Amino acid sequence: MAYRCVECGYTWHSKNHKPYRCARYRCRSTGWEFGKKPPWRIHGHAGKIKTGTYDTWLNMKQRCLNPKNPRWPQYGGKGIAIDTRWLDFATFLSDMGSRPAGRSLDRINPHGNYEPSNCRWATPKEQQRNMRNNRLVTFQGQTLSVVEWAEKLHLNKSTLAHRLSRGWPVQDAFFHPPFKHPRRAPSPGAKEKAP
Repeated sequence: MAYRCVECGYTWHSKNHKPYRCARYRCRSTGWEFGKKPPWRIHGHAGKIKTGTYDTWLNMKQRCLNPKNPRWPQYGGKGIAIDTRWLDFATFLSDMGSRPAGRSLDRINPHGNYEPSNCRWATPKEQQRNMRNNRLVTFQGQTLSVVEWAEKLHLNKSTLAHRLSRGWPVQDAFFHPPFKHPRRAPSPGAKEKAP
């Protein structure tokens, strides 16, 4: 069978197996053609290589449409769907653009579907703050997660979370000064540390 490298154009024959990379010693590209093009070349994005944007699109489809995928119970199994237009990679790419470095696909409403109005490219920090299990607190018309309130008010996030879980009113949890724990007196016979 004949194969042609998409990088250098080198053509070679192999009887037994599909090649992993170009047979030309100096090229060693992983892109090749034989009859029908490999699936990542069909969409034409970035020319000759499989991209992070394409991987993201494939993973989104697997989570929502494939019951054999390990993450399907948290996505497709819970009724999270994909906009039918996004089943075509070219449409997904035109709506979302290429994936920026250090970002991943995030649903703005974590209970909503994968659709243009509900998706963005988010940093890991933004994704952590947009999880279904985050506790959201509304105060004076503004709704933020406990971590975001703690940062805004310069409080320890654990202190704030503990106060709210113990049933403190929001105003008290936000503005009560932190308790100052008295230092313990050294036990009798303990050596004091040198300054």
